[in-house]
Amino acid sequence: MINFFARVLSVILSPLILPTYGMIIALWTSSLSTIPTINRIAVTIMVFLFTNLLPAAIIALLMRMKVITSWALPSKKERNIPFIVAILCYVSCTIYLANIMAPLWLLMFLIAATLTAITCGIINLWWKISLHCAATAGVLGLALHIFATSINTCNMLPVISIAILSLGAIASARLFLERHTLAQVIAGSIVGFLWVYLLT
Repeated sequence: MINFFARVLSVILSPLILPTYGMIIALWTSSLSTIPTINRIAVTIMVFLFTNLLPAAIIALLMRMKVITSWALPSKKERNIPFIVAILCYVSCTIYLANIMAPLWLLMFLIAATLTAITCGIINLWWKISLHCAATAGVLGLALHIFATSINTCNMLPVISIAILSLGAIASARLFLERHTLAQVIAGSIVGFLWVYLLT
């Protein structure tokens, strides 16, 4: 049962979906919440398409071509191409946000996500760092940035608390599933948090 919940949590907090969660937080808790709801939904859907649906479709194609063996990407070698795919999709999403004249701090969130993927991709050549923890910690960094810069339009404590609990939960899940060591989940968390918090 615990194994099942750990796997479900790994899907819910997949690195591919975390940028969308971050965009939801940015558009519904900050000063951007004054933008018409239909526009915020449209932007969120576009971010989902760029950072989740498109890379997932490419990874599925790679699985059909037997370039990779599973969604779990169990080996360091299998992660290299998906890392490149994710980076290109993040760059495309950043260009999209720039074209719709998103504020600089929101652009920097996507740039930080891109740099996180690049950093983890380089480290992955030698060591299997946790991208799940990096992505979740990045969302935590975004929530803390919104609070620290006083651009929030609602109480950020519940959002920050959920982000912290999510980071702890996904780190525990990855350890339980034996996908990573403690050092790897800690390293991933540090990389993701620092890039987002320092750049946004």
